[in-house]
Amino acid sequence: AEGELIAGLDVVLESGKRIDAGLSLQSDGMSIKMKDGASVTGLKTHLDLEKGYRLGFDGKRVPKTPDKLPLSAAVMGVEVEGARTPSGGAGRFMDRLRRRYTAEHPLSFDRALVGLTAGQPPLAIQNAVMDIGLKGGLPGSEFFQADLLGGTVMGALGLAKDPTGFFLRTDIAFTGIDSRRMLPGGTVGVSRSEGEIGGELALRLPLTPRLAVFMSGLQLTVTLSPIGPRALERILYALDPYESNESIVAQRRLLRRGTPRWVKARIHNGALSLTGEVSVGGVRVAIPPIDRLNIENIGGLGRYEGFLAGMGPLIDLLEMLSAETLTVDENGTVQTARE
Repeated sequence: AEGELIAGLDVVLESGKRIDAGLSLQSDGMSIKMKDGASVTGLKTHLDLEKGYRLGFDGKRVPKTPDKLPLSAAVMGVEVEGARTPSGGAGRFMDRLRRRYTAEHPLSFDRALVGLTAGQPPLAIQNAVMDIGLKGGLPGSEFFQADLLGGTVMGALGLAKDPTGFFLRTDIAFTGIDSRRMLPGGTVGVSRSEGEIGGELALRLPLTPRLAVFMSGLQLTVTLSPIGPRALERILYALDPYESNESIVAQRRLLRRGTPRWVKARIHNGALSLTGEVSVGGVRVAIPPIDRLNIENIGGLGRYEGFLAGMGPLIDLLEMLSAETLTVDENGTVQTARE
């Protein structure tokens, strides 16, 4: 690593009633190179985060006191429970707009090379900026932007929890993306214009060690416009490589006669639906829809089962981060609780 990174950690214990910790990372420019060849250049960070817990002993909890605004929320403008702005939705929109055009972000870098595998060029991510904060103790970004795959990606992402468990949520807009590197068959016989895509993506990704729970809880909506004809054809091929689904076969046949205008795919309750429109001889024609295709039938998903099975330690960490109270019993065992 080259460059300077100043890190600070503050811990304050309040008479056995509460503990607060603050983390600070400051750098005006660093370059980092990993052993596997991945690298980051021009890394800048001005990050301040704070997390606090009420304490309890022998099963007794300290009464809840009025919440103070966490430092991370104060710096980032992240909406937290009990700290909503009086201006409501309009105020939050203006905060997000202000962060979008501010000159300084808590995290930024000029260029990163990732995904270094034999026979494949690295993925270059450039001109990246990210706003980072905590909401309910869990990290997230209300705004990020980066240039990659010949285009630009912009959006928000974060971790959250509901009664079903933890999940990653993200909303992304992208334009000018060269999809040839992401699709089966790569660049063979596909021009840049034929493989270019743009559009929007909304994702809710469950964090669970169980594949069945993951499949049923996965929610994804993708709208692609524009989308090159070869890009769509290769997506359809990946969904049905053996041409066993009549709707997908009909869509691929229609693509040979026309040019796609837009496509919308949705995954909900373990099923995939897909609609869209192509232009054939100047006439708009709806593509044969796919309705509730079981995503478990899509080849290759089973290989993620082993990955999900190892997610237990991550879930334990998120339980700790999102907790509001730490209790210590007579044996010294620490347990977490949310109000």
